[in-house]
Amino acid sequence: MVSRVDTNKRFITLSIYGAFFLIGLTFTVFGATMPFLIEHYRINLAQAGLFASFMAMGRMLLVVLCGLLTDRIGAKWVVILGTLCLTLGLIGVGSLSQFFIALVFAFIAGIGHGAVDAAGSSTIMDIYPGRSSGMLNKANMFFAVGCLIGPLVSGTILSYTEYWRVVYYINAAIGVIITLFLVFQSFPHSDGDLKQAGSWPYRMLFTSSYLWLLSMVMFLYSGAGHSINTWINKYMGDVVKLPVFFASGTLAVYNLGLASGRFACSIVAEKLGYHRVIFLSVLGGLVSMVVALFSPFVVLTITGLGFTGFFFGGLFPTAIAIAGGMYPEQKGFITGMLVMTAAPGSMSVPAITGLVSQAIGLERGMRSLVIWGIALFAVGVYIYRHKQKEKRCVQST
Repeated sequence: MVSRVDTNKRFITLSIYGAFFLIGLTFTVFGATMPFLIEHYRINLAQAGLFASFMAMGRMLLVVLCGLLTDRIGAKWVVILGTLCLTLGLIGVGSLSQFFIALVFAFIAGIGHGAVDAAGSSTIMDIYPGRSSGMLNKANMFFAVGCLIGPLVSGTILSYTEYWRVVYYINAAIGVIITLFLVFQSFPHSDGDLKQAGSWPYRMLFTSSYLWLLSMVMFLYSGAGHSINTWINKYMGDVVKLPVFFASGTLAVYNLGLASGRFACSIVAEKLGYHRVIFLSVLGGLVSMVVALFSPFVVLTITGLGFTGFFFGGLFPTAIAIAGGMYPEQKGFITGMLVMTAAPGSMSVPAITGLVSQAIGLERGMRSLVIWGIALFAVGVYIYRHKQKEKRCVQST
């Protein structure tokens, strides 16, 4: 017989999964509707990249505050704030006609992204302390499922009609449903109960080279991943010459790989070890990205995109699990710090890719993403070697 506590835990977990799913829908909607946004707002490629950049900016500026609130008052209302901001951002971008005001709503959606990241991840680590990496990978798998379903639905709708706004309204309606489900859940340490946190080792945070290396993983992965989600539809349409529906489908292939990779990591992360997961992810991601962007064959391009998503899938949740294990009393804050370092990557790299594409062409602009993949590989290798050296030192003593 399932106890009431277990039932409550399952409903909380399901609500967090729903919030991450909503992030995935919002995260990909700009890429899926990019040609329509460019035409409607009368903007160029570089300006179009600002939608992803402003969403990342909102995430970056307030995610640490959301993490602090989570540690102090609990996660429930912070997660609800996040889903409300995501929903409002979708309604705003989908309803307006002025480009700069639409960017404000992309910024609001970014606040929601950060709030769900910080509070949702902290909740998962709280209720599954012995399986934090596996369960975080599973939660982020639902983000990837949202990234997968979103472009498929968008591509299907836009292949039958040019009324692109309906894509935003459908996603916003899903956001309302998820928010209402969250309201009726009873989270641990929620409803205003002050959560007692231990003294925070600020000096250790800012002098820990290991945390800075994890931050670099977050920055580089987020930059490359956001750029793929933002530009791959247009790349597959303009460079590879695929129809709208199939171009949207290639983005879905990438996000299917992302979901599959996170599902795989939810099973094997504890067995392989978190640092080995990081190493294998950056290695496979780099090789797959090169295949996807430099192959002259469409089949290899699509296959490479899928495997890029698969290997990238475990990076974000595994890095958070490592850091959360280092500072278990401040999981919300540490999650916020790592997400904050990821946000500049997701804010700057898509815009840089747009600028490079504007200057030298979309094909070469997309291929420049390999540079970020090489940097990510170098950081991942250093983290793995650092951990192996640490193990040898412990064994020798």
